Amino acid sequence: MKHIRTDIVFVLAMFAFAGCGETPQVTTDVSSTDSPLMLASIVESFSDKVGSPQFIDAFADGSRPTPDQEKSYHNMTFEVVETPYVSGDTAKVKVKVIPMVRKKRSPSKGNGEDGGSSSGERNVEWTLVKTKDGWKIKNAPVSL
Repeated sequence: MKHIRTDIVFVLAMFAFAGCGETPQVTTDVSSTDSPLMLASIVESFSDKVGSPQFIDAFADGSRPTPDQEKSYHNMTFEVVETPYVSGDTAKVKVKVIPMVRKKRSPSKGNGEDGGSSSGERNVEWTLVKTKDGWKIKNAPVSL
């Protein structure tokens, strides 16, 4: 739980210093279901859901992965790297995918040009949609 609180403080600080790209819809009410902080918390708590019934429930209808696809999320953590961009009932979130078990560095790979690093980290974009049950994940790639 302390890790999540630390992440939330980090995300709040990130929002204060964000300023690149399009201007996201930012609401001053952090309890709002449309706030970037709420969206960031959905993403950053996602790794805790892998392997449980809450994993499938985190996805919007029609976007739910198969059990084989769920395996690609195992042993990963997810970190929001930019302020989520909200447009109506859709949100775009830049996410750093971090393997919990780091692979050995290959001398021929890992120059960081894939948006990540030699440690297997990579940056991807997730899409969330607002449903009657709240924000759900529509698309959550873990690789480029």
